[in-house]
Amino acid sequence: MAKASEGDLYEVLGVARDASQEEIRSAYRNAAKKFHPDAEGNSYFFRLIQQAYETLSDPRRRADYDRSGLTASSAPSSAPPPSAARTGGSWANVAPSVPVIPPEEITWWGRVDPAARISWRARFGPAELLFVLAGGLWLALVVFGFTTATLAATGGYGYLVFGVVIAPTVWCLLGAVFGRRPAKAAVLWSIVVGVALLLLTWFAETHGISHPATIFGYALGALLLPWLAARFAPYRTRQRIDWQANVWQLRAGGRGSVVRSQNAAGLTADLLARYLTRIPAVRVFRDPSGVGPGIDHLVLCGRRMLLISSVSWPAGRYSLGRSGEVLLEGQPVMSGSLGVTEALRVCRRRFRRAQVRGLVLNWPPQAGGQYLPTSWTPDQDYAVTGPDALVKDAGSWLADQPTTVHRGMFRALVTTSR
Repeated sequence: MAKASEGDLYEVLGVARDASQEEIRSAYRNAAKKFHPDAEGNSYFFRLIQQAYETLSDPRRRADYDRSGLTASSAPSSAPPPSAARTGGSWANVAPSVPVIPPEEITWWGRVDPAARISWRARFGPAELLFVLAGGLWLALVVFGFTTATLAATGGYGYLVFGVVIAPTVWCLLGAVFGRRPAKAAVLWSIVVGVALLLLTWFAETHGISHPATIFGYALGALLLPWLAARFAPYRTRQRIDWQANVWQLRAGGRGSVVRSQNAAGLTADLLARYLTRIPAVRVFRDPSGVGPGIDHLVLCGRRMLLISSVSWPAGRYSLGRSGEVLLEGQPVMSGSLGVTEALRVCRRRFRRAQVRGLVLNWPPQAGGQYLPTSWTPDQDYAVTGPDALVKDAGSWLADQPTTVHRGMFRALVTTSR
């Protein structure tokens, strides 16, 4: 935000130049409440709000300011406000709504085909493949046990005992097939049965009893299959995912003490749906779980992952501190950090093959505010930007892999919240 003594006082309060005294008072109360130091606000901007209000709330001082554009301690400035948006060669205010960006201004718009087909095929991982093979062999062994003459000779009592022995492992198998993780009781029961069968195998081997290898097969299945079933169950759950959905509303994680504008996150959601979902492989996640409370959206395309934190702050000169906190005119905007730096670390640790970047997307706090006219480049870890930079610059970065979705990352993001 431009300093009140060097820029536009109306811009500081976020009101139009013809605003009434009631509108000025209302804007001051809202801004003071949000940026008061006791509410974890920015003390520097709070002083500017007070200076702007003292001038504009006094009719005489406001008239002097409108004529000269000066406050008592100021000097004229020929430069336009640094937060003004440039339109057709002139500086103008823009309302806080999703901007309409002509496609010809978006460099990646013409090189992507929104109707391009993405092929989704369910693939067995090593654990799933082992589960299918081991489970199939074990079930074949069970069928052999039911049909063997030795078991048939024992009568109904023998079948009952055999059913009790295989029941926990069969329960784990059936649960995994329907996408349910094995219950702890069933796993424990199966392990106890497996250990008992191993002892029985040793006894049969030492006493020359027939079929010790068959008993050993039941023991291995009882010990191994519950572990494999626990890894196969999420695979079955993932098969029910709507792979073609490009916008996901996930369960919101806990919020920190930073007051965040729901309207800003809603504007970001509309912006992403309007422009970035043109890229066929883009998957947008709202309130992604397991990333961090400061992240409103996560955008995935190929191996590229973009973390977005939406805020509604005054336009101005924003920068990043050494520890990742956002600075306005060199001072922290709010106490602590938005959590973007920590979220970047979490995602890079969790998705080691991903290219992860972050954005703090700033929307004007009120009607008549200006967008932040900044750009963004992929070599930046993260930065404070406006909507144009998200669509044009970050969109171009994502559009380099327009038809590729990384299955592992996509599944992990969807199933984490389930």
